[in-house]
Amino acid sequence: MLIQDVRYAVRSLLKNRGFTAIAVACLSLGIGVNSTIFSVVDGVILRPYPYPDADQIVVVSSTNQKEGVTRGGVSYADFKDFRDSSSTLQTLAAFTQRSLTIADGTSDPERFMGTTASWTLFHLLGTPPIEGRNFSAADDTPGAEPVVLLGYDVWEGRYQKDRGIIGRAININGRPHTVIGVMPPRFMFPETSRLWVPLPCTTKWAPSGVLYRGT
Repeated sequence: MLIQDVRYAVRSLLKNRGFTAIAVACLSLGIGVNSTIFSVVDGVILRPYPYPDADQIVVVSSTNQKEGVTRGGVSYADFKDFRDSSSTLQTLAAFTQRSLTIADGTSDPERFMGTTASWTLFHLLGTPPIEGRNFSAADDTPGAEPVVLLGYDVWEGRYQKDRGIIGRAININGRPHTVIGVMPPRFMFPETSRLWVPLPCTTKWAPSGVLYRGT
């Protein structure tokens, strides 16, 4: 009986090809929409962010009622005021993405999406390097020697997981930076960043993102 039903269904669909095409299109659209919705719900609601106590991490933004801006950037001066005067924030961190090019003589120069960040960023996220050390407050002071944290795929692809890269100086954007650590696999905060350097200590620097972790 099942085989007969299948044959009858196939003959009916072949007779009404217009109806069949519409039905297949509707089914494809419905499956695609459901898959998209599930992916969003799974990534945003069901699957937690890969950081300890992620529900305590908050994005800081500014507003300008006169201009109608509800989620604007935060100036470096405001970031310093928040950091220095607040008694309710456990940790405050700022960052901005920028292009960073490695030219160390071992192979051709290579450009990566990178991030300039305050030294507190990885402490706030609770994500330590798997090799070497994290940024420290000393790295984030005027006149400090430039340092860099490598993404795992940069360490793997360009340096073949050589642990001897830690402590070595590599040229980034034409300036020597000492490699101090390697971040875990698949860690690319924010978005697709694969290199991290401390922020320049200047009031002209404007962060594109500010996070805080509440107490």
